[in-house]
Amino acid sequence: MSTDDVPAQPAPAAEEDAVDTTNEPVAPQSIPVKIKLPSGSEWKVSCFVEETVAELKMNLWESDEMCYVAAYELCVDGGVLDDYSTLNDCPLVQPDCTIEVRRTPYCMRTLCLHIGRLLNLQERPDPDCALPGILDSLEELESVVRPAKQKNEQQQQQQQQQQQQQQQQQGGKVSANKKKKAKKKKKKAAAAASNSSRARSGAAALAEAFSVAACTNVDVCQIYPSLDKLESDALVAIRVAPSRWGQPSASRAAQGDLAYLCVETCDGQAYEVTGSTTGFFLNKSTKSKFNPNAASKTFPELPPLISSVNSAFEKAFEEVLHKRAAMGQLGPYLFDRVSATHGKQSWLAPFRQQPQVGEPGALLYLGDEVAYGPHGMSQPLRPPTDVARDWNAEVQSFRDMQNTSMMDAVARDRGLHSVQTEFIDAATEGALKIVNKDLLPANPQDTPSLHLFVHNNIFYTYANGDKYEDEDGVLAEDGDDQFAYKLSNNDILGTSIYNHAAVDGLHTVMTALITLKGVRVFAQAIVPGILQANPAPVVYGSLTHGQELAWDEEVHGLMEQAAQCLFLATQKYEAGDSTSHPMAASVTTKCIRATDGRVYAMDLDCPSCPDPAWGKRWAIYRPELLRRYVDYCQRAHIMAARQKVAEKRAEQAAAKEAAAKAAAEKGEAEAENKEEKEEAKNKEASASGAEEGEKTEEKASAEEDELEVDIPAFVVPTFNPNYGAVRLKGKIAESDETMEALKAEHDKLATYLQNIAVPSAANDILSSELPIDSEKMRFLLQARGVNLRYMGDLAAVLPPVATFHRVLVLKEMLVRTAKHLFNALIGEVPTHQQAAATAHFATCLVQGVGGLIFATLKKAKPVENVHTLEMEKLTKTSLHRQLIALAAAYYKTEEAIFEQLYKEGEEHRISLLRSFCLKTGIRLRPRAFDFSRPIAPNDIAGIYPLVKTSLPAASTALRCMDAADNFMAQGDLNSAYDLYSEALSCCHHTTGPLHYSAAMCFLKLADVLSRAGDVAKAINHMQYGIIILERVRGLDRHDIAVAYLTLAQYLETAKKPLHALFMYKRALFVFLVLGGGRHVSIGSLHLKLGRLLQEVEAHQVAVEHLERALEIIENVFGPEHPKTGDVCHALAQACSYLQQNKRALDLERRNYEILTNVRGEAHELTKQSGIWLKQFTLKAVQEARVARESTTAQLASGSGIALGDGDETPLFSRPIDDILKYVNSGDAPKQTRRARHPFPSGRRVAKAGAMFPSPLPQRQARGEGWCNVPVTPSPAAG
Repeated sequence: MSTDDVPAQPAPAAEEDAVDTTNEPVAPQSIPVKIKLPSGSEWKVSCFVEETVAELKMNLWESDEMCYVAAYELCVDGGVLDDYSTLNDCPLVQPDCTIEVRRTPYCMRTLCLHIGRLLNLQERPDPDCALPGILDSLEELESVVRPAKQKNEQQQQQQQQQQQQQQQQQGGKVSANKKKKAKKKKKKAAAAASNSSRARSGAAALAEAFSVAACTNVDVCQIYPSLDKLESDALVAIRVAPSRWGQPSASRAAQGDLAYLCVETCDGQAYEVTGSTTGFFLNKSTKSKFNPNAASKTFPELPPLISSVNSAFEKAFEEVLHKRAAMGQLGPYLFDRVSATHGKQSWLAPFRQQPQVGEPGALLYLGDEVAYGPHGMSQPLRPPTDVARDWNAEVQSFRDMQNTSMMDAVARDRGLHSVQTEFIDAATEGALKIVNKDLLPANPQDTPSLHLFVHNNIFYTYANGDKYEDEDGVLAEDGDDQFAYKLSNNDILGTSIYNHAAVDGLHTVMTALITLKGVRVFAQAIVPGILQANPAPVVYGSLTHGQELAWDEEVHGLMEQAAQCLFLATQKYEAGDSTSHPMAASVTTKCIRATDGRVYAMDLDCPSCPDPAWGKRWAIYRPELLRRYVDYCQRAHIMAARQKVAEKRAEQAAAKEAAAKAAAEKGEAEAENKEEKEEAKNKEASASGAEEGEKTEEKASAEEDELEVDIPAFVVPTFNPNYGAVRLKGKIAESDETMEALKAEHDKLATYLQNIAVPSAANDILSSELPIDSEKMRFLLQARGVNLRYMGDLAAVLPPVATFHRVLVLKEMLVRTAKHLFNALIGEVPTHQQAAATAHFATCLVQGVGGLIFATLKKAKPVENVHTLEMEKLTKTSLHRQLIALAAAYYKTEEAIFEQLYKEGEEHRISLLRSFCLKTGIRLRPRAFDFSRPIAPNDIAGIYPLVKTSLPAASTALRCMDAADNFMAQGDLNSAYDLYSEALSCCHHTTGPLHYSAAMCFLKLADVLSRAGDVAKAINHMQYGIIILERVRGLDRHDIAVAYLTLAQYLETAKKPLHALFMYKRALFVFLVLGGGRHVSIGSLHLKLGRLLQEVEAHQVAVEHLERALEIIENVFGPEHPKTGDVCHALAQACSYLQQNKRALDLERRNYEILTNVRGEAHELTKQSGIWLKQFTLKAVQEARVARESTTAQLASGSGIALGDGDETPLFSRPIDDILKYVNSGDAPKQTRRARHPFPSGRRVAKAGAMFPSPLPQRQARGEGWCNVPVTPSPAAG
């Protein structure tokens, strides 16, 4: 779900669902109870007294015995508990009481739920919302760790055997049989050989899994499962389908038969089963004959019945339960079985075949009831889709609920969230029918662009900019294609802002914006009375762009309260008919009084003031900008007042000092004449001086208080939403002074945006420690109040050396322009050609970046009207030339700025394709994308709708999280943990476990536990948070990569380097998908991988990662930066383990030089580097000495030594300079074939030995060896 125009932070000070702060929320009370299962075992749970009995039944699904049982009731002391009553309302439920599970007769509903739950247990992973991220990482981890564990276990067993043998030898029990000893030696040798082979295989697997090529291979199949893997992972023990004999007759129904089923087991056996009120039994029906009589005894559930006649099913079903229990240990089981409130938006999805009836995920029709495969037990049966719901009445009734207590607030939030998510699903379903031409318009005789639709009590209109006309039939704003498109975005933004204002008595309408295949549909809940013959009157605002103005004093008071939260001014507006009224909102905003008596604010497309830099009606400032500007002005006001007070105090201090100096001079003159009197009155003067000092201090403090009181009050700046608005037929009716002040305030706001907001946003992007994608960049910009249309100014502010960040901004501008062009062209393509057209457009877009020369590209000419383009005739050159022209015109920048993108964009192709697909709703089949060949139509998995809306927040949970954040800042971990846990409970009751807020609670709890030292629980909570994020957000988002990094750090703290390696690898992969291949944090990740690989003794692979880290960090920071020296030090250590001492010495010497130049020789790090430098020097000297000794031995034996330059001439047949170079190089000698010499080897070697004197003692003391000693030839050498 897209939220491009939803504010990053609530602009108003008040929140929509704010709870009365006068009544502090009281945490719900929990009580422990015992549940006695049908088998007689007891299950202890802790539940809240405000929970219903139905919610308590949901907890029973975690039990292996009750995971598929549906027909039962809960009893206490013989009394039956009502499913819809809370535990607090049941007097029999007391702490530590025993609740008994009693089976009940089946009905059609419980029968369907039982079968649906049974199918859910064996459901294959959903390719659209599977959880391969962390699960696949752990499975891959086990495949590498298991051989290492086996090796350690075998080594321990060998040590134990050796100890036993030693004890036997000491006790005199050793046998004298030599054959037995020989056998034992053979067994030891075989065990050692097997251990070494296992070690080699484990090291090879480790090197293969963590090589640089494996970690940097951006193959999306590594993170998204393929269809073959999904099929292989699925374990189907049973399939259930309705029998061919139909439903029971009236006579059989009178005997208790509910349904006839055809059950097929995993071994291909088929059984005819009757589902009755008492349970399940086999009937005597066959494929050709119907006989409903029982052929077996009745079982309470279906699995025991099939297990009694089929052993293969019994084993398969046990494996299903075992797999479920294994998943339950990790935690994702409940998350995997609970459906998310709204589907996540993904850009990759493998082809999915439609499940057959009876398979998991299919609908099982049994009479008038429907058992939903993936939702059978997670929620009650859905109401029929043909039943229209009054969406507005439902949501307004929940908004009117009281929220004085925590439980009331949670119930209110839960109702609002439930209704609005169901409204989004219904609105999306209706929009799909409109796009596919399956729904007739209510006004078929009008222009197609003005068609209106009504479906399921939802009102639909088109919001396509290129076809939008205003009320006068004139194309909006002289053919501005962005008019209706932007106004619909602004309406979503305005609805969200007014909801957060939470003005009592002012209501908004549920709204959703659905985009599919270039068609935009605007959906709203129907307000009572708006579609009647006499529609509800407009009581505030204008229907004619300011020509006529409606006004109501009561409604004006409500709008004034909202304007105070939005920093909007209340000023008079004179309409075109000369009537004037004070307006607290844009004149295009309308308020109606519906037939239900409520006041609804509609057409909230101008919740802020217009942006004069663009000169369009749709161009408005973001509300966050107004709030930040007000905070900026308030800080400036406080600083100016403090400066003024400080100046006054300085003046007073100077005056006092001058007066004191004059008094002192006068006192000295009088003291010369009256020394005796002063000595007599010394004591009296000291006492009076002390009193005067106290009075002076009191007077100074009073003056300071007086100065602080004199600080003028801060006047909050306000802005008129009608100032500078275009196409309005009225004007602001204020005095000239007021208009000048208004103009000055708006000019200051524009200056603040250009000079402070945009540079601050650029600094936020530059200061990001990790690679960010377009979504994270959008969040940073909107948090500063900067609209995305200012990305041209942002790219100009970013320094040229910030290559990654500039390419990110340029790529975002290009992709957003490509989105609009694609939406404009795809609607004109026939349906049967849309897959091929989409693949062709994506191929031209991706292959052009990094594959075209910008100078050549600028020679082409773009077309003036994009609608004249034909999708199938597009080329890389024509498409990118058009995109550059459109992007430069819209973002008000120069075309030459895109040259950097085409130079360095080849490595950003995968992120470019991902961003384009996310913005257009395209889903691709995951594969290893080779952009040298085009994207095929079969790679298009579909085009899905994009929904933009404003979902209500879990206000109670957010308040608890805010309070917990404050305690975390103060260091109170206990209070923070309690509040985060309370927030998590509120999220579960409000939005369900699969929600972004619940994931954030888990991550915050993990942070608290890690700070408290409980790393094991922190790891578990972090896993839960990652699982929810993957289900809700997708597998390749920025926040998920950050969560993987945090989890890796926890695992590293827990001394689990192998586990941490896989988490670092997953985070690195996600960042590479996001396009951060050259970001400095990628180098840091390679550095961490290299250091962890050294811990697991994979030194060769560690050297590869450290070399890549050195390449990236040196490219970003330069060769003289301390971070470059840090990587050099790590690489030197890794090379030392591999006995590459000379290279280690050179790297450490480089680190020492960097630290000396940057930090100085006296710095602690420089001293440590000096110590390492000495150690590496000694190792290099030892290596050179060993090489010299080896050379001497080879010379003594008469062997020829080759210099490695391709010349086979023996060493001693070379000139003396070559011999000296070889000795000083320190390289290991190479053994060559034996050469013939014209002289005896012994005498020549003796003379040659005199050529190489030993190092001087002074050089040995300094750690210098053969590699540094100059060699002087003796006279005998001539």
